[in-house]
Amino acid sequence: MNCAKFTTQLKKLTQMSEQQFLTPDALNWPEVLPKNQWCFSPELISIFGSEQWHELTEQQQMSLSFYEAINFFSLNVHGEKYLINAVSSHLFNYPSLEMSEYLLHFIEEEAKHMMYFSRFCSQYANKIYPLRALEVGTPGEGEIELLLLFARIYIFESIVDEYNRQIASDSSVIGIVSDINRLHHLEESRHLAFGLGFLKYWLQELQDSIDEQQLLKISQHLNGFLHNTWKQFYCPDAYFDAGLSDCAGLSMAVFNSEPAQQHRDKIQHKRLAWLYQQQLLGDVA
Repeated sequence: MNCAKFTTQLKKLTQMSEQQFLTPDALNWPEVLPKNQWCFSPELISIFGSEQWHELTEQQQMSLSFYEAINFFSLNVHGEKYLINAVSSHLFNYPSLEMSEYLLHFIEEEAKHMMYFSRFCSQYANKIYPLRALEVGTPGEGEIELLLLFARIYIFESIVDEYNRQIASDSSVIGIVSDINRLHHLEESRHLAFGLGFLKYWLQELQDSIDEQQLLKISQHLNGFLHNTWKQFYCPDAYFDAGLSDCAGLSMAVFNSEPAQQHRDKIQHKRLAWLYQQQLLGDVA
């Protein structure tokens, strides 16, 4: 994507953010959540289909679905806090003024999302689960790091958005949870359009300065980030709160299982196809 086309996209996204700003005020927050309903789509629960899953009663599965929702929303709080800090630190040093102007809307919307994710966790579970991700070193600075920053954001938001999309359309999930996922999906669609547009534009700008060795380092870095992002979905804290045993062992066993790998592959190859096509993700040595 060339600079002129990307600038046109930025102006359009800015206009959409101004005209389609969604407020969470319309969310209907029940005082307490019913215990006999799903808070997370069963098929998206991390241990779905495993031996441990089949050993649970339906009521226990529903209880686990509540803590999986708490973990998913906690992950969003941490992810958006990182995003706001990282994007803010570069404001008005981006390649164009139009990009900084759009990112002001982007940051405002992410802060709003963080409010309803954190409210759900605090109001119904009185906690936000801690982030367990390992640090992934950055292989570049300056222009390369700008590519990596928005590639990391695009990876995180793409995976989260797939969950948002599926949960929002699942009629078995309690209303407040599906409504939060629906609101988030609507605004994240703009953020993802921006992210992919920027990555296409910026990779074209850097194409003459990235050699095969640098491309390998970038791919290794982003694969590590993708791996760590997925690890957060297999949360021992959620298993413990749901009354499961050997929570750390269960997390590792399920994460390494073939069905779980197939689930992750299906989502990431669908949602991150462009990154794979550009070899920014893929098999690395």
